[in-house]
Amino acid sequence: MAAWTGSANPFYQTSNPYGSPWGTQFPNSPIGKIYTQTEPGVAFTRATAGWGGGIDPRGRFVQGQESRLEDAYKAAVATNPNLRRDEFFSQFGPEFFQNLWQGLGSRGRGENVGLINPRARWQRFG
Repeated sequence: MAAWTGSANPFYQTSNPYGSPWGTQFPNSPIGKIYTQTEPGVAFTRATAGWGGGIDPRGRFVQGQESRLEDAYKAAVATNPNLRRDEFFSQFGPEFFQNLWQGLGSRGRGENVGLINPRARWQRFG
């Protein structure tokens, strides 16, 4: 199986402190954990930013799975009310999304087979 070649998020990097006096450690602080827990998109973006947040087809595919994973998180919380979003989303890495991606057909991956190998159609006039 080929390695996942999704691209990083061009708008957010987990290693950038964005001017924070706490550096990149704020998400691990109690206030940061509360913020991550109450804002659904934050945990997903942080979990996938390094490998599935790009604007290429694979990155868009990963971003499109956010609502499905959010629903799965809500179902998992019914079993374990102490489960945090960041803990849940971190379970799903590049390999998980690669398997989903490879299960799609060419159209689902955004590939137009006709552009790669167009069929020639000959018509005779006259």
